[in-house]
Amino acid sequence: YSRAHFFRDSPSYLFSTPAGVLHYNNPNGIASFTMSGLPGAGGLNDPTNWGWYAGSDLRLQQERRYEYTDGAHANISYGGDEFKVQAGLAYDDQYRLIRGYDNGQGLKDFGCGPGEMVNGVPTIIPAPNNPQTGCSTSPVAPTYAGYGTGFTAGWGALTSQGPAVPNSEIYKYLRPSQFGFARADYSALDALTHYQYFATHPNAGAATNLQDPGRPNFSVGTTTNISSGIIDEKTQGAYLEFSGTLHRGDQKVKYNFGGRWVRTLQALTGYTSVSDPRNASLSDGGKYPNAVTAATLKGSYSAFLPSANIVWEIYDDFQLRGAVSRTMTRANPATMLPQLSGGGSDGQNWNLGNPNLRPYYSTNIDFGAELYTGGEGYISATVFKKMMTGFPNNFTTQQAFPYLAQFGISLDTISGTMKDSILAAAKGAGCPDASCWMVNIIQAKNATGLETIKGLELNWVQPLDFLLEKHGLTGFGFQANMTFVSTKTTPNSAAPSVVLGVSPTQYNLVGYYDNNGVTVRLSYNYARGTITNSNVYGLINNRADMVYGYSKDFAQADLSTAVKLSKFFGELPTDPEATFDVQNLFHAKNTASWTGYPNIVNSVYNPGSIFMFGVRGSY
Repeated sequence: YSRAHFFRDSPSYLFSTPAGVLHYNNPNGIASFTMSGLPGAGGLNDPTNWGWYAGSDLRLQQERRYEYTDGAHANISYGGDEFKVQAGLAYDDQYRLIRGYDNGQGLKDFGCGPGEMVNGVPTIIPAPNNPQTGCSTSPVAPTYAGYGTGFTAGWGALTSQGPAVPNSEIYKYLRPSQFGFARADYSALDALTHYQYFATHPNAGAATNLQDPGRPNFSVGTTTNISSGIIDEKTQGAYLEFSGTLHRGDQKVKYNFGGRWVRTLQALTGYTSVSDPRNASLSDGGKYPNAVTAATLKGSYSAFLPSANIVWEIYDDFQLRGAVSRTMTRANPATMLPQLSGGGSDGQNWNLGNPNLRPYYSTNIDFGAELYTGGEGYISATVFKKMMTGFPNNFTTQQAFPYLAQFGISLDTISGTMKDSILAAAKGAGCPDASCWMVNIIQAKNATGLETIKGLELNWVQPLDFLLEKHGLTGFGFQANMTFVSTKTTPNSAAPSVVLGVSPTQYNLVGYYDNNGVTVRLSYNYARGTITNSNVYGLINNRADMVYGYSKDFAQADLSTAVKLSKFFGELPTDPEATFDVQNLFHAKNTASWTGYPNIVNSVYNPGSIFMFGVRGSY
């Protein structure tokens, strides 16, 4: 039984600079940028160089989630170590609601646009009307030929007060930073743009059937690129297992085998924006906003999943292990919602849910040997093989922009920034009305080929007391793990696949001290770069010559410490300990990726270091 609530508010003040000269520097594969030719002398870190120029935007996006789980499990067993039979039943219900909210249109009109008002209240004439709310150095109030008819019939006089943050005042609300880019003073800008008002008041015409009190307009998409929707899954399961021990002289053979049966009932609810038919006879300013309709698709799947494990204890300190199993992994329900989302600021990439996604299955084989060296110490080697069918991957296809109309997406229903970007790009491609402008449709599909992953895993855990105890040092030790992986896929299948995100070489090293209530662990983790994209799933960066996308090698060090407080304060309830942890001790940059040229990276994420202090105890 669990209940969980989540809420995220994502204000974005996206200022831009006037045209200048961009200088790109890439001496070691990590790019840096500077800019010259700007009015102010401080480059990108100079607040006076920023304003409401081309590409500027204001965004107000929120996301709410509610999840609950209910379940019951029952188990029964008969027998002991020599032979045992176990059986069980399980029922689980998992429900997740995700809702996105977006009032960037209202915030933009008030903050950097003409500032439309009706009876002294900030007012937006919603799409498919054209409010012309793009940020501009000199915003112009729109004129609506149909204002006062249809949707706006009976509204008061429409006035314009101008932008709350004029272009000439922006520098006052920016600050230089240590990152080389001026940063926004969010508190000041929130107050100036009345951010909280727009964050709690939906515009006229919002989808009232999906509106939550105190939230702005319901949105099909969310700021985390997960579509709004409801996922309700009910799972029934049963298992039967036999286990026991066989004796062969001083040797033992321990075994277990059995199977699980599972059945899942899914109900997926997605949303689609639908045009109002009354708009056929109305002009700009009087058109009714699109309605948001919900569609719920129900489905089910079931599977029988056998497994068997055996351990042969040849000596007290040496044993062999073997295992074979069939496993099932369900498709991510978020990729199954029957709706379209995304688009970004340029309207190029759209994510389309696939309610026909099925779980994927894997047949797994493992064989290993373990040598115990005393205490907690052991050395092990394991070879493994996984053969997966139906693995879901994102496939990209290209469609002309009018293809999106069936999902309520047209030039009349998208934001002004996206519309301007699409029309500019389409005109450059010789398609002035966007009717032949091609967009990318990204949809997860089950691959028909067989994906095989083979590997070798080596482990060594070794306390060092046998060496150091005679010198009065106890509690020191180390752990080491290394994994080598190779992958192979079936070529030329109807829905081909390439294994993505699997590093061919990984290793982890840990040095530790654990004694007398004090624990210190220093770890170092390394992963060789992986294939992150393949043209079998569609064009990469819209270029036919790009075959793969890659990530760069990554390594990170972490520190973890804990001290029992009883060392200083005597015996205490719950036996608490103080903890101090550092993630990414040496500021390693993460997720650097490249396509085509390893010295030109697509993106680099610098998470910095995370320091955590805490106190924990147990009852």
